[in-house]
Amino acid sequence: MRKIICFTLAAALVLCLSPPVFASSSGLKTELSFKYTPAEPSYFVDVDVEKLTGNQNRLTITVTEYMPDGSVRAATEKFMTRNNAEDTYEVGGYSVYVDTKGNVQIRKSEVISNTPGGYTPPDTPVFVNASATADDFIGIAESAKNSGVWVLSFNVTEIWSNGAAKVVAYTVQIKANNANVSGRYDLGAYTLVYDISGGGKNIREFKIVLN
Repeated sequence: MRKIICFTLAAALVLCLSPPVFASSSGLKTELSFKYTPAEPSYFVDVDVEKLTGNQNRLTITVTEYMPDGSVRAATEKFMTRNNAEDTYEVGGYSVYVDTKGNVQIRKSEVISNTPGGYTPPDTPVFVNASATADDFIGIAESAKNSGVWVLSFNVTEIWSNGAAKVVAYTVQIKANNANVSGRYDLGAYTLVYDISGGGKNIREFKIVLN
């Protein structure tokens, strides 16, 4: 789902009075010229939420800034979020607050601070790699008694092109007869490979492979 915010800052109307211009037969003529000059930049904010596997979403925020000199600047950032996420994200020189609901619904989004014209659009970091080990396993529990649905909780460390390492917390549901589970779970850019028994006491395999 996508939501667009349009906000135009105050603009100034400059009235320029030119010097008198004399015409041969009509006497004195005064010419008035009007010039519209935006006092500050205006901006558009575009927010898009993409549903991924499990409770993960990819949030894309683009801020397009229209400068008084007619130039246009744009900055885009992508963020990994969970369902019902509520946070503030830095995009270019702007702090954008986004509150999501469910999978891809946007409850509220707004710019809460900005430095108009004071930034150079950054290169958008891209996902590079991810990893998980047995130490990243948090727990496994049945969602309800005799439901056959088990909730697996764990962390994954993502590596991005700008050098950032982000720890992403996952909670996914898998179908099984008991807490002895094994298989693969697609998480979008990568897949979790797991082999767990004894309610998490024995972890034979727990790793990430890229898709």
